[in-house]
Amino acid sequence: MRFLSSNYRPYLLFFLTMPCLLQDFVTTLEGQVNRPWPRHVIDDSLVGADGVRLADVNGDGLLDVASGWEESGLTRVYLNPGPDFVRRPWPAVTVGATPSVEDAVFADLDGDGFMDVVRKGSY
Repeated sequence: MRFLSSNYRPYLLFFLTMPCLLQDFVTTLEGQVNRPWPRHVIDDSLVGADGVRLADVNGDGLLDVASGWEESGLTRVYLNPGPDFVRRPWPAVTVGATPSVEDAVFADLDGDGFMDVVRKGSY
């Protein structure tokens, strides 16, 4: 993936997850670490986001999010609302009740051209 920063320098976006904490850092391609990216919460209604995966699931060119919420026992998909609304809560679809969910990923499992959501849990 390639993104452009506000000064049009390319950077890569990394999501570092820790229990109950999501920190976003921006690293330039030259390997220099910039200041942390300002955090924008897209959903504060659940607890325990374990795995976050990005993909453009609806073909609009924007990265959408799949996340398993272990402590809440749900898997959700978040649709990127675009630059005008990206700092507000994102539209979400609850995929289902998924106890002990660890990760959620996008994949086209049946080759129909539409992304499916796969979740992994521990039992």
